[in-house]
Amino acid sequence: METVLTQISQSIDTLTSWILLNPSTTQAIWLGGRRKLAKIDILKISSLFLHITFSTCVRNLGVMLDPELTFSHRINLVARKCYSAAPASVDFPFYTASLI
Repeated sequence: METVLTQISQSIDTLTSWILLNPSTTQAIWLGGRRKLAKIDILKISSLFLHITFSTCVRNLGVMLDPELTFSHRINLVARKCYSAAPASVDFPFYTASLI
């Protein structure tokens, strides 16, 4: 794991020499299955990469991504918008990504 973190750090340093990263808008997310994500020590990684904010949900080109790529945040947002836009006379169940 230490080797991977060193490689990531070197890659970020190389990237920042090419382009200017805005620390207030730069976010990172770890992608993987539940078992793989459970093994990652986010606090340790965050301490190594102080200029990057690690998040559990990030927006990229308008799409909300979560670590397992379930798109549950996006599905819940769209469902809430549909539910709030529907006339009060319409009665339908409110489905969320957790129910699908």
